Amino acid sequence: MTDGGLQLDAVTLEDFASQVGTSFALQGGPCALVLREVRAVGQGHPGRAVPFSLLFDGSLDVPLSQGIHALDSEGMGPLELFLVPVGITPEARQYEAIFN
Repeated sequence: MTDGGLQLDAVTLEDFASQVGTSFALQGGPCALVLREVRAVGQGHPGRAVPFSLLFDGSLDVPLSQGIHALDSEGMGPLELFLVPVGITPEARQYEAIFN
């Protein structure tokens, strides 16, 4: 559970799908991340949610290291996600978080 009360083990793909295009402020950091994509990465098992991936775009100028980052968005409140750098496009550095 994060400070805002969001239980990450209870969130679903649908919870984040409604946030695509939303900016997530990096708490204590110089930039924000924008949620670009939410996608299923496997099949759910009976009684368990479908595993999914979040893809964020970040600043080209401010690389983030792999690890837990505290984020905050208007729609979801504060949360901590384990982010992994996965690529660079001409517009952004990309980071992924996986829920399984």
